[in-house]
Amino acid sequence: MDRRSFLAALAAPAAALLPGCGHGAQSAGTLRLAYETDFKSLDPAQCFDASTLQVMRILYGGLLDCDDDLKLVPWLAAEMPEVSADRLSYTFTIRQGVRFANGRELTADDFVYAIERIFEPATKSVGTTFLRNLRGAEPFGEARQRDAEEQGTGRRERLAEPRRLEGVRALDRCTLRIELEKPDLAFLWLLTLPYTYPVPREEVERHGEVFSRNPCGTGPFLLDEWQRGQRLGFGRNPMFQGPARPGLDRIEMLIGYDLMTQTMMFERGELDLLNIPLPDLVRLSRDPRWSPQVRSLLLQETDFLSMNCEMEPFTDPRVRQAVSYAVNRERIVQFTSGAGIPAQGLVPPGVFGHDPGRKGYGYDPGRAKRMLQEAGYPDGFAVELWYPTDVPHWGQICQVAQQDLKKVGIRANLKQVAESIFNEATARRRTVAFSMYGWTEDYPDASDFLGTLCDGSKIAEEECTNASFYNNEDVNELLHRAAVATDEAARADLYRRAEDLILEDAPVCVLIHPKEYRMCQPRVKGFTLHPMWFVRYENLWLERA
Repeated sequence: MDRRSFLAALAAPAAALLPGCGHGAQSAGTLRLAYETDFKSLDPAQCFDASTLQVMRILYGGLLDCDDDLKLVPWLAAEMPEVSADRLSYTFTIRQGVRFANGRELTADDFVYAIERIFEPATKSVGTTFLRNLRGAEPFGEARQRDAEEQGTGRRERLAEPRRLEGVRALDRCTLRIELEKPDLAFLWLLTLPYTYPVPREEVERHGEVFSRNPCGTGPFLLDEWQRGQRLGFGRNPMFQGPARPGLDRIEMLIGYDLMTQTMMFERGELDLLNIPLPDLVRLSRDPRWSPQVRSLLLQETDFLSMNCEMEPFTDPRVRQAVSYAVNRERIVQFTSGAGIPAQGLVPPGVFGHDPGRKGYGYDPGRAKRMLQEAGYPDGFAVELWYPTDVPHWGQICQVAQQDLKKVGIRANLKQVAESIFNEATARRRTVAFSMYGWTEDYPDASDFLGTLCDGSKIAEEECTNASFYNNEDVNELLHRAAVATDEAARADLYRRAEDLILEDAPVCVLIHPKEYRMCQPRVKGFTLHPMWFVRYENLWLERA
């Protein structure tokens, strides 16, 4: 998941469907939060960045979720699925009595509709990247593309009857069967992602293009206010039927406040949670008033410089390797108040497939200069280094990288752009040559890092998660073999071999695995950090005055 995310991300919910989360009479009040930028869409099919994911999870639900021990648990499914012996078929029983916020009861058909909708070109979802292994997904997606082109020519009468996705079927109102083309041990993790969250067809059709601003899900909260660029308000969903009610009456989010302003508001008691800005980390951590309220977590995330392998000068692997030798990762950690550890590879600690013995690129500016000379750039070159506005400490990291690169002759001109522009441009082919990027796990498996970021067979013209547009057939083959391997040791070995080749080709310059620091007001109870979802709102309650 795109890192431009977790600095603003404030997470939420599956435990709302798990027992033991209610707080009785003390469970009341309004949780006050602030974000720097507004959300582009609250349509789960369009949820790409992690900040939106956190809001998505208080509005919607999925078949499965991940508990505090990183174990898959049922969410909207009544129980874990029945899995066929060949690991190609998964049969789910849908929990009865669940209702959308509009009052209509959830059925298996809603999952079918939501997943098929991902493949509609008009939906503009990157979810297809994760769901291509569904049986019949490729021909179904091609058919929907052809139909969209036919509509574009005005020849609607020539369209065939709507085609169905073979691998996703409702056997009855409460039974859903999902079938794969090939085995995938990580598949069930994909069902925790928002792309598969059910949406009501009638609401999508009623709102059309503005459904993204009119969410209607099964979660514990619903959107009841959205003043674009100013504020969002979420009240309890009266239709929510989870075993435990959320522990808050309301969540309010102010929009357009930078982290410095948020910190001042927090210290004045105007906000309840704060993502601690790095410049204030030491001060707040040592303040007796606030130190007991600080929580930290090493993220299963990798921050890196992405080099577009289809654009000069990064078409030459020697140039990319030179960048990786030129940057001092230890200095980046020091410069960011120790909020992370140097990265040796793309797959972070705690994720299946991580190689704890891996030794990545060391800091060697002399070698970087020699490699640039061999590549035909004895005097270096100039290039724009893009980074988004919504991750403030990335500006600091880019400044450190800029200084290191300058020492070997690479003149990186920093270009800060709005998040929405950054997201769109870096995901479009042959548009951005050099960018500051990051990926936080969608699920704790190497496939989410290596397969999502480096599989050349998944390159798309737009909405591409492989932002370096890297394509190595040997890597692709290893990743594809790992994806269908049913032995965990063999899978891990294949991913490590693939990562060896990726790091040698250096489409990315890995920098750090960051740490997250957050704090809460003393009145906020139940505040802990979750490895994937960060703060679970339904576990929070406010101590009455």
